[in-house]
Amino acid sequence: MAGISIKTEVKGIPQLTRVLNVLTRKIQSRTDLNARWAVLTLNWINRNFATEGGMVGGWKPLSPNTLAARRSGAGRILQDTGRLRASFIPRWNDKQASVGSAISYSRFHEEGTGPYTIKPKGNYPLRFKVAQGAGVVKTKILKSGKKISLTTFKGEYVFAREVHHPGLPQRRMLPQQGDPVLMRDLLRASVEYLKKTEA
Repeated sequence: MAGISIKTEVKGIPQLTRVLNVLTRKIQSRTDLNARWAVLTLNWINRNFATEGGMVGGWKPLSPNTLAARRSGAGRILQDTGRLRASFIPRWNDKQASVGSAISYSRFHEEGTGPYTIKPKGNYPLRFKVAQGAGVVKTKILKSGKKISLTTFKGEYVFAREVHHPGLPQRRMLPQQGDPVLMRDLLRASVEYLKKTEA
């Protein structure tokens, strides 16, 4: 996957390790259990999106300019179109459970970025809305020596040859190894699965 993913592994969690040791001796395949683990991990991710990072302490709020540029006009963090949230897919087999997104920019949101420059792909300038800076005049001197001025007005479109973005803050979408809420859910699912296999 080009984006991000999480694989559920058991390391240093004594109760879950004991349950899995018993399961391994009793059943030939862990595919069904791994399917449950993958779905539980996806449920954790969906709760994290629904609470705008509430499972990890909350995501940093969106900037006013980001809100002004929203296609849908919605203010939900990382959920302008819903494409990123819907991109997380659970996968499993006999050996592992995983959930990941194939969207390349998912990694930038998960890990955060440093400052970067945005340039247009063609000969046309960038076009975007601004939420701040009503009446601000910026002057830039081009390489040719020509001086250009740009006045921005709140809620209006601005055109530019390049934009210097301050960078994306880290907004964790995936659980960390040993997350107590997810581990509780995985332990419960494992115990229930073990009881069914013993019946």
